[in-house]
Amino acid sequence: MCAFVAVHAGAGTHSHKTEDVCLKAVCKSKGDIIEAVKELENDFRTNCGFGSNLTFGGHVECEAAFASSEGHVFGAVGVVSRLRNPIEVAAMVAKEQSCIDKKFVLPTVLVGQGAEDWAQKRGIILCDPKSLISKRSQQQWREAREIVKDWEKETMDTVGAVSYENGGCNAACSSGGIILKAEGRLGHTTQIGGAIWADQRDSRSIAVALSGCGEYIAQTLLAKTLAETLFNW
Repeated sequence: MCAFVAVHAGAGTHSHKTEDVCLKAVCKSKGDIIEAVKELENDFRTNCGFGSNLTFGGHVECEAAFASSEGHVFGAVGVVSRLRNPIEVAAMVAKEQSCIDKKFVLPTVLVGQGAEDWAQKRGIILCDPKSLISKRSQQQWREAREIVKDWEKETMDTVGAVSYENGGCNAACSSGGIILKAEGRLGHTTQIGGAIWADQRDSRSIAVALSGCGEYIAQTLLAKTLAETLFNW
């Protein structure tokens, strides 16, 4: 059982109902950071998994990442349309890094069909991409296509979570990306040190999970930069 778990629904303007979504995610997670993010992915009010923002062409392309101070592992998936819970697969990618018998260099980031095929071979059931589109995200997509000036009113809400247990820490995030993004676009989620970072030094552990405009966050490796700043405080 984790000693501490926290989640957020991302940057942007949210209704008070989003607070209930976050509270539900923490309560139902039973201390498991992956389960907490899966709860957020399953709720249409968050921009990840079901209900994700749609690309310019009206498709769902999700991304997610997981990092842990234990073994300093990182795993991410991007541009996936058939994974109901991308964070689950991102965590699987990360945890395979701890495999002792490594005959090959194991991947840390998988994208597109390659990521989906990798997950399916490990028992993950793929879903119909259309099943991830909510009425809300489809309506927002139509409005954004018609009125470009209203883009700035939409949220850029990558959800995130951090946890702490026995001196170690974990960070996770999941996102549908910005609305009307280009097909195949990758945000900061899949970049190690961009959206998330988890590290332990002596008795100090720091986990970071960020939300915002991915292109700018990625340029600064903001999650890692924040952690380094706190370690050096």
